[in-house]
Amino acid sequence: MLKVHFPRSRCGDLARAMSAVLLACLIALPQAASADHEERNRERFRGGGERSRIDPDRAASIARQKSGGRVLGVQPGRNRHSVKVLSPDGRVYKIEVDPRTGDVR
Repeated sequence: MLKVHFPRSRCGDLARAMSAVLLACLIALPQAASADHEERNRERFRGGGERSRIDPDRAASIARQKSGGRVLGVQPGRNRHSVKVLSPDGRVYKIEVDPRTGDVR
């Protein structure tokens, strides 16, 4: 067990009490932060977190902006949205959009 020695003075009892309170706060802080972090992860998994999911229409818009072409169709998915795009030079491309972040792969 950790023992803290304070010299005898009128403030000794107060210093011991303050150190005990501080130590209790330091022990409890990581547990509270961990519980908060776990709750945020649960909310994100349920789809109601800080970031909203990218719907297929938004994925089409992102693909259109990145390619400069015309969107031919969107195949929505849980792990990725596949967007078919006709480029200005007549080529057909498949662009994958991450539904959680909107990143293009």
